[in-house]
Amino acid sequence: MAAEVELEFRETLDGHGRHLAFANRMTAKDGKERMFRAEALYLCDEAGVCRGHWYDSRGVVLPLAGVTHADRIVVDWGDTTTERGRTTYLVTPDRRLEVTDEVLGKDGRWRVFGRTTSRPVHRNTSTPFQQ
Repeated sequence: MAAEVELEFRETLDGHGRHLAFANRMTAKDGKERMFRAEALYLCDEAGVCRGHWYDSRGVVLPLAGVTHADRIVVDWGDTTTERGRTTYLVTPDRRLEVTDEVLGKDGRWRVFGRTTSRPVHRNTSTPFQQ
């Protein structure tokens, strides 16, 4: 499906937390639009380990565990009672944000189900979770 994605990362909780607002407007081949929204709240420590929760418009709540690197953060989501997946937020050398979403299948294999690349990011070339 064609999609238009909006992401907003911002600092919260006196600099100890990060808030993500996510909106995905998808258009099916028949022209019908579908909207998906989510918000996540993370607390990150000085070592770059982040923990939090994801809340979305399906009514789903998922635990989050992320690790920051110089150019990316990798967030594992879900647990044994929910769907499980992984999202990678990568800042490219040309200052674009690439987001790759994967889900863990019943067969134990990771499958990419979403890939988004932003326009160049001008304000900050670090990952959204670096302090």
